[in-house]
Amino acid sequence: MLAAPSAYLKRLTKYGDAAAQLASTATERVHEIEDESTSEAQDQLDHEYEPLIHSTHSEQSRKSDRTGRSKQNSRPDPASRAQSQRSRVSYTSVEGAASLAPSETGTVTRMKRLEMAVSYICFFILGTTILLSWNALIVASSYFQSRLLGSQFETSFASWVAMTFTTGNLIFLAHANYTQAKANPNTRIFISVIAIILVLALLAITTRIESISATAFFPILIACSFLSAAGASYLQNAIVALSALFGPSYLQGILSGQGAIGALVSVIQFASAYGGLKEDDTSDSSAVLAAPQVVFTTTDSPIDDYVDKLRDSAFIFFIVATAMAAGSLVAYVILMRMPYFRVVVRSSGVDDPNDDLEHSDGGMGTKQPAEEHEPVSFRVVFGKVRLLALSVFYVFFVTLSVFPSITASVLSVNDKPGSDGKSPPAIFTPVLFVPLGFIIFNVGDWIGRAMPQIPLLNFHAPKALAIVSVARTAFVPLFLFCNVTAGVSEAPPIFDSDTIFLLLLLLFAISNGYISTLIMITGVGTPELEQHEIDTAATLLAFALTAGLALGSFASFGVRASICRCNPFLQ
Repeated sequence: MLAAPSAYLKRLTKYGDAAAQLASTATERVHEIEDESTSEAQDQLDHEYEPLIHSTHSEQSRKSDRTGRSKQNSRPDPASRAQSQRSRVSYTSVEGAASLAPSETGTVTRMKRLEMAVSYICFFILGTTILLSWNALIVASSYFQSRLLGSQFETSFASWVAMTFTTGNLIFLAHANYTQAKANPNTRIFISVIAIILVLALLAITTRIESISATAFFPILIACSFLSAAGASYLQNAIVALSALFGPSYLQGILSGQGAIGALVSVIQFASAYGGLKEDDTSDSSAVLAAPQVVFTTTDSPIDDYVDKLRDSAFIFFIVATAMAAGSLVAYVILMRMPYFRVVVRSSGVDDPNDDLEHSDGGMGTKQPAEEHEPVSFRVVFGKVRLLALSVFYVFFVTLSVFPSITASVLSVNDKPGSDGKSPPAIFTPVLFVPLGFIIFNVGDWIGRAMPQIPLLNFHAPKALAIVSVARTAFVPLFLFCNVTAGVSEAPPIFDSDTIFLLLLLLFAISNGYISTLIMITGVGTPELEQHEIDTAATLLAFALTAGLALGSFASFGVRASICRCNPFLQ
């Protein structure tokens, strides 16, 4: 009788174990079915986009194969190399869809070509956001100087802003590159854009608070410059590395976006300055305001009225810039939701940002690499793009050594009353002539960044690019021969012509955008680079560019001191 309960207990335990095993088996089968379904869906996407990706990359693959023949002994066997080529995503261009063979156009639909075009536009918009806050800080200098009137930084603040931004950019970008492998690019992009939005919103708020003294406003301006540098650095690191997976044309889209935003904000600021003038605003007056390091006069209305106009136009300017930054977040969400984006990212063995959004804990998605690689060595990759990195560094070193600290100090030679005693046209007064210079530079830079899209203007020889980057040094003394005034130099100009100055500025800007874009595109297309090294090469080139900006901004103090014989940090 006592044995019966024990037997029943053993039997129940046995049935319970069997039920648990059955449940476990069922759960595993459900997961297998889900994985198979996901895999089939991804395979279908890969199959649909494979002709598009493969056709636009065949030339680069042939180029890499020719370069790699001398290193065949150190490369994988033919079978693994073929597998690598199948899983490899090289360089894609928007125009690539149109270059498909007739037999492939049936597979690649108009919708897929549209996705490529939309992807390019999204990268373009993200590129504008990288330098949005920087351009806002530079172009809104008339407003900033109106807030610094009477302080010791009234004429030197532009150099301080440039030095703070570029130095901070260099520091933060170095950290971004160092931590790139472990960072979540999705998080970096969102937080960086939000930081830029906060800076622009804060600057807009300052226009509504008149009680801020010049002494208090300067540290606020420097803090905004430093925070802008942080946002721009981490955003640039994530976006440039991501675009490198898609190919040079998408990187060119980012660079073109950076040029476009400079042109746009300078046009907006010029329009604001022009709108603040009256027909008689070029007559004599004792009211003194300033553009970046340039003292100019206004008229007719008291200085307080003119400052109010500057604040109103600056408020509108910063609000528009804030909305543009917010729009880039929308562009990024659209980009990462497109099937084409998922195919390129996943086939490159990189975490899909969409996976981050699908995890309730907000963590990183599981990486499923297309093939195993040893950790990327920065030293090895730098050795492959060393000459190009030094070239892009020097391009921006030369540019920042004179722009905007020296070029914005060049006044019109026609800013003098005529023989009849009448004042010159408003365009020749500093209030408009200086912003005009910004427009010419930024439009020229944008044109230069777009020029590599023309095949006839493309060249990718690293030595030739190094030579032309060094040749730009000639622009420095040429600008000093122009009408550099306002506390910088009182010597009579050698080039006594506005046309010569503006033409020099245009050529200077075009060469900056053109050469730097060629260098960046050539860098990520270097045949010696392995696929998994491309994004590292892109970030190294971006870091070299930033280093040129930082050291160039420091050099601008030296250039200024050499011609004004003064303390460039305070005058």
